[in-house]
Amino acid sequence: MAPRNIIGPQLRKLRSQRGLSQQKLAEHLQRKGWDVSRGMIARIEGQVRWIADFELLFLSDVLAVPPDWFLSRHGNIALAGRLVTELQWGTTDTGQRG
Repeated sequence: MAPRNIIGPQLRKLRSQRGLSQQKLAEHLQRKGWDVSRGMIARIEGQVRWIADFELLFLSDVLAVPPDWFLSRHGNIALAGRLVTELQWGTTDTGQRG
C-alpha cells in the first residue's frame, strides 16, 4: 500500500527528539483543541493515515516548527509530487493502476 502521508517519519523523529511519547503528544494536541488519540499519532507516523492541513498546523504549533519543516525534509517535495500523481491516477510507483 502506498503511504497516505509524507510527514510520518519526520513526525516520529521530531516527537522523539522532543522527548514525547505518542500519548504525551496526543495530550498536548488535545489541549490545543484537536481531538486526537495515541493510536491516530501512531497511524500518522506509520504513514497509514492521511493528515489534513489543519492537523499539520496543530502539529507545527505544538512541536514549535513551521508547517513546511515536515514537507521539506529528506526530499519530501519530490515524494509529495509522486504521491499526488498516484492518488489522482490510482497508479503505483511502477506506473500500473493499483
